[in-house]
Amino acid sequence: MKRIGLFCLSLCLIITFMLSALPVFAEKTANNNTVIYGAHSVDGQVPVLGSDRLVTNVQSAIIYETKSQTLMYAFNADEQVYPASLVKILTALMVAERANLSDAVTVKEETLQTVTYDAVSADLLANEVMTVEDLLYCMMVGSANDAAAVLAEHISGTQSAFVEEMNRYAADLGCIQTNFTNVHGLHDEMQYTTVRDMARILAKAMENQVFCKVFGAVYYKVPATNLSEERSLSTGNYLMNNDSVEIYHDSRVTGGRTAVTSAGYRSIATSAEHNGMQLICISTGSQSVYKEDGYTVQIFGGYNETSMLLNFGFEGFQAKQVVYEGQAGEQYAVENGTSDVVAGATDSVYTVLPNEVGIDHLEYRLTKSDDTV
Repeated sequence: MKRIGLFCLSLCLIITFMLSALPVFAEKTANNNTVIYGAHSVDGQVPVLGSDRLVTNVQSAIIYETKSQTLMYAFNADEQVYPASLVKILTALMVAERANLSDAVTVKEETLQTVTYDAVSADLLANEVMTVEDLLYCMMVGSANDAAAVLAEHISGTQSAFVEEMNRYAADLGCIQTNFTNVHGLHDEMQYTTVRDMARILAKAMENQVFCKVFGAVYYKVPATNLSEERSLSTGNYLMNNDSVEIYHDSRVTGGRTAVTSAGYRSIATSAEHNGMQLICISTGSQSVYKEDGYTVQIFGGYNETSMLLNFGFEGFQAKQVVYEGQAGEQYAVENGTSDVVAGATDSVYTVLPNEVGIDHLEYRLTKSDDTV
């Protein structure tokens, strides 16, 4: 019980109630930094698990619990990295939001020519007709760069116009250290991001049901088109697909996007659910370990690290509701009034707590957001 008591003293949950007879919501401003120094924000500076290097084979990593908006872990979270195919997360989200899945898209020869011959592709053909939905699965399950290019032009007319919209979208989410130069992630020195910014993007994407379905797909069959036979797709993410490599498969993982830079560094963006929590885990800069022959992979970089990070995030913690909407706070006298008013919470609040810590262990401190009732 001593350990729990110390935790409660350090946690000291502070809840601000809006003081009014009717619910009043405070307007958020760009200068409102009231929560960024704790863990209750992707911008938090005091993550639950701290910021030490929990795994050695990463350049940067972050774990974010979306249900309670709790930053679980951050290591070099603001260091700029090359995103590679993590770019496709935002591309897919924007397509999911802006296009009808049943729309028919005709592949243009000039679009295919913009994708380098050695890039991963779905072998799309000029004048082939596919639906937006099929192209989305080609891009996310098959990691097809040609599908990304075709989708971007379908949405915005040109890939460059789509990229401009990507950067505006990212900026609106608060991504201040991110710049996109293409829609698929092929290497460009001027294309960069951070794991914190990617967590913002993925957290937003996880609110979209279409994105979640595609992000979590292990297999997909693209129906025959006017120019091609049926295509069978399967993800190369070993956390999700155990067909060829079984040791990394994790039943908690609900979606994923892998990426490899031109220098061979691996990144993985993952969503996972367990024990009442939904975690986003992003790691970058992992390298594979090879056998003595120099080319046979012994350990695939990124997968061990992601598994370890998910274990750190899930073990011993739960997302628990600590404030209920309408929960009464304190009673206040009303100037020139005949009765008092009770201040209450306008929203429910969740946070991540150790399994052994319950509501009765928390200290609630009520502060007024305005001196006037």
